[in-house]
Formats: sequence, structure tokens, C-alpha cells
Amino acid sequence: MLRKFCPRCAKETDELFEGLCRDCYLETAKFVEVPQNISVLVCRCGRSNEKKKWVQNVSVEEMIERVVMSNVRKDKDTDVRQEYEPFGINGKTLVPVCVVARRVVGGREIEKSAQLVFTIIPQTCDVCSRVSGGYYEAIIQIRGPVHRREQVLELVKRIVDQYKDTDKFSFITQVQDSKGGVDVYLGSSKIAGKIEQESKRIYNVASKVTHSVCGMKDGRALNRITILLRISD
Repeated sequence: MLRKFCPRCAKETDELFEGLCRDCYLETAKFVEVPQNISVLVCRCGRSNEKKKWVQNVSVEEMIERVVMSNVRKDKDTDVRQEYEPFGINGKTLVPVCVVARRVVGGREIEKSAQLVFTIIPQTCDVCSRVSGGYYEAIIQIRGPVHRREQVLELVKRIVDQYKDTDKFSFITQVQDSKGGVDVYLGSSKIAGKIEQESKRIYNVASKVTHSVCGMKDGRALNRITILLRISD
């Protein structure tokens, strides 16, 4: 049986990987590359700031795996997985991540790992900042019998929840009792319009829309709308 030697280190070996021993191949092969550090701003609501844009995440773990993969450079014939210990977020949090790359070389499976530190930096996102600051674009005024007002209010909450993943301003800033009814302050005027349409379709509701100027931004007037929903028995 012919003996095999690594041309790089001259070590005798039972198998060669693209002409090198296992150790030399792992040392020189570039089938996976990762940065040493990745830092991401993360809000308490779960959104993360990526490429100067706040992104909604299913979980922090999902966010880590997606962001790490977007920073991994690998060959097309290489499979990659991530490994890290369970962690809790308490202020600035460092998560050591091991990126394990696997590929088949000469009919044999070989793995190579790389380490990086994923840093989670707490920061309030634009949506949470507006919610905490009492931001709203629309007021829904619900007027009518108490039991009917409660039905429409539940409809308002369902619609806001329905669109929260597609309209980041689909949130309720506050619900306030008012003379003869209740006022709902909404972050999105678009959602307020959908609420008006649905409440008229489902219930016997008459509506009235008024507009007001609440300030200026970049030389343009900022408008708010007030939608009165008057419910009949």
C-alpha cells in the first residue's frame, strides 16, 4: 500500500483532502469566513436595527441566526449551522456564536468552525419611542349605547392587531372615556380609515371625518384625522 504524505507539512496520513492532510486543509481552506464581531441595536419590543431600518423579529434567536447568516461567506457546496448557549438579555449582552461549516471533500465529510461574538445593544425603536411619547395620527370617537360601543371597540382592537405586522404604526396610544362614549387614539391614520369602513360594513354606524393640522415637518403640514362613529340601536 502506497503511503500518503502531505506536501505542505510532510506528515504521513491515511487520507488527503484536495491534496493536503486534514490539519493543513482545515488551516488553509476558506470555505467559510465570518467576522469576529457583530453588533445589533435591539428594542424591548423585539425589533432590531439592520441597515438603518427597524425590522420586526419572531424572536431574538431568529434575529441572531438571520443576521449571522447574512455576514457569513461560504462556498455554494458548504452547509452551515450555528451553535450558542442559551442566554438572557440584561442590558448590553454578548453572545458567543460558533459557526460550523460542513462540506464533502473527496467523498469524506469534513467540518470547520469559526467563532464570533454577537453583541445585543438595547435601544428604543422609532415605534416604541412614538408610543411612549403619546404619538397618534387619528382619533376614533365611538358614540352610542354602551353595549354597542363595546362591540365597536373590540372591532377596533382586532383590526389594529390584524395589521400590526404590515403597518408598524398600527397601535393604540390610549383609550379615553369621553362624554357619551369613548375615544381611541391610533398611531396610523390608514388603519383608522380601515376601521371606519369595517364598522360601517358590520354595524349600523354613521361616520363623520374631520381633518386638522397638528404641526409642520420638513416644511410640510402634518395632519390628524378624527373619525366620529355614531352607532344606532
